[in-house]
Amino acid sequence: MSDKKHSGKPLLSLHNHHIDGCGAPPYITEKPGHYIGYFENQLGEQAIFVFDRTAQVGALLLGNCGWETPYPVIEGMIAGLALPEAERAWLRTCWEAATGQRVQPTLVETFTDLLRAAETTSPAALARLKNKIDTL
Repeated sequence: MSDKKHSGKPLLSLHNHHIDGCGAPPYITEKPGHYIGYFENQLGEQAIFVFDRTAQVGALLLGNCGWETPYPVIEGMIAGLALPEAERAWLRTCWEAATGQRVQPTLVETFTDLLRAAETTSPAALARLKNKIDTL
C-alpha cells in the first residue's frame, strides 16, 4: 500500500443468497487490525472469515449453517465441523493471509481427500479399502 491518502470508497458489496431460515446475514464493516475473507461455492453457499489481529481470534460465519452462529477458528481449523475441500482450502488460505502462519492439512483431511479421489478413479480399490477399515 502506498503512503498516499486512500479514497475511502467502498470496495465490495455483496447480497445474501440464503433463505430467511438461515438467520439474519451479518453486516460486516472493515475495522483496523481485522482481516475479512469472503467465499462462495458453486452452489451459492456463502462464508465469511473474520480475524482480529490484535486479539488473535478468528471466526467463521456460514450461511448454510445459520449466519447467527459464529464458529471459532483455531490455527486455521474449526473443531466439530466438517467442511468440503474447497471451503477448507479457502479457510487455510485466509488464516495464512491473516496471520502469516502456514496451516498443514490434518491427517483426517488428507485421508478424506484420498478417499474422494479413489472413489472417482478406482471404485474397486475404494471398496477393498473400506472393507479393510471395517475390519479394524
